[in-house]
Amino acid sequence: MRDSQPREIHLSDYQVPRYLVDETRLHFELGEAATLVKSNLKLRLNPAYESQEKVPLVLNGVDLELKRIALDGVNLDAARFEIDGENLTVKEVPKRFELECVT
Repeated sequence: MRDSQPREIHLSDYQVPRYLVDETRLHFELGEAATLVKSNLKLRLNPAYESQEKVPLVLNGVDLELKRIALDGVNLDAARFEIDGENLTVKEVPKRFELECVT
C-alpha cells in the first residue's frame, strides 16, 4: 500500500461488493509528520456470494503503511494477508467478522 499511484476507475469496473459493511468506527491521531488511523469494521459476506466457501476480502488504499491488522480481535500474521500495490487482501475470513486495521 505504499508508493503506488492511484489508477482511474470507470463505472464499468464496478461490481457488486463481496462484503457489506454494517458498522464503521474510525479514530484519527493527527501529527505534524504523519497521521495514525485506527479503523474498525464489522463486515458480512454479501448474500450474492454465499454459495462460495472462501471469498477473500480486498481493500484499496494508497500510500498507507499497515501497522497492525486483526480479525475478531486476533492479530493476523503475514501469511494471512497480502499487500500488493494499492490492495490489502485478507485471504480467509468468516462470513461475519470484525476487522481492525492501524495505518
